[in-house]
Amino acid sequence: MKRLMALGVAAIVLAGCGQAPVAGLQGADSGSMQALKKAKANGEAAAIERKLQEAQKRFLAPAQRAPRQGMGTESAESHEMAAAMAEMATLHAQMAELKGQMSDELSQAEAALYAEVAELEREAIADGPQKKGALGRMRDAFWHVVNKLATKPTQAYFNKKPKKTDKPAPKLPRFGDGELAQILKTAQPGDVILWGGQTSFVHGSIYMGNGAIIHALANNTPAGPDAQGVFKETIKDYIARVERNRIVILRAKGQSEGDRQASMAYMVKQLGKPYDNIFRTHDEAAFYCTELVYHALKRTANPPKIGMRKKVMGLMEVVTTDDYMLSADFETLWTKNAPEPIPAGN
Repeated sequence: MKRLMALGVAAIVLAGCGQAPVAGLQGADSGSMQALKKAKANGEAAAIERKLQEAQKRFLAPAQRAPRQGMGTESAESHEMAAAMAEMATLHAQMAELKGQMSDELSQAEAALYAEVAELEREAIADGPQKKGALGRMRDAFWHVVNKLATKPTQAYFNKKPKKTDKPAPKLPRFGDGELAQILKTAQPGDVILWGGQTSFVHGSIYMGNGAIIHALANNTPAGPDAQGVFKETIKDYIARVERNRIVILRAKGQSEGDRQASMAYMVKQLGKPYDNIFRTHDEAAFYCTELVYHALKRTANPPKIGMRKKVMGLMEVVTTDDYMLSADFETLWTKNAPEPIPAGN
């Protein structure tokens, strides 16, 4: 999730060049021509990115206003969102064309990705904003595109031919029985468990006791790979289904047994609720993972202070795994493949 909250504001533009030299140009003249082409392409890409950010904001403003219960009906918001998405599709297609004019492999990989997301956006608005369910389809397409573009640098890297000097990062082994035993030995009901993959922390949950957690999942759930929502499951089942190799277990300071029970009771009441694909942190109709934990901890008499340092598209305040690790109101019980949380204020 962290990666989703850091890159979701705007896709990173990777510089690309490498056009073949113009016949007859030699040495410095050829290099100057290439530099000019690169500078021009980068300038055009940056201009498109600025327009994309504005279009994304115009999409998210009505998406925030639209009531969840009206997601399947035509509204002023659905028309505003459709207009913004049409502009995003056009801009992504322009970026695809620009990147496609470059001969290096990174740019070619990006061109294919931009063309793919432009098509996703066009499909989402193909039936018009008046079609039943249009608002929901546009919302889902928007976050699908955000997720795809968030992985763009990684996809581009793996589409290029490796150099002889390239050395892959050491692969962390996924958690197994040893880590499971340590988690069950360390965690108490009501503790916060943050989970990570190979490079970052992406998920939050609350330990419910008896080896189980409750968490909100966007995919790869106990109900199937494409299902979403709030689920309860055992940690054993979770780490068998989802590759995890980083963990931090936190405990809120100054909490009574009654506080911990209040947090867990809230988690139980949210079971079956949908996943929050539009990151409405202060709306409890649906939840993303760290949002669910945040609201559960607010039910205590002395809730921990959790600062929100990220905004999606510069508009929506979101709570991330970092916000828990940076809070001085938690003590760290156990970590693996992760540094100790940084004291608040650092």
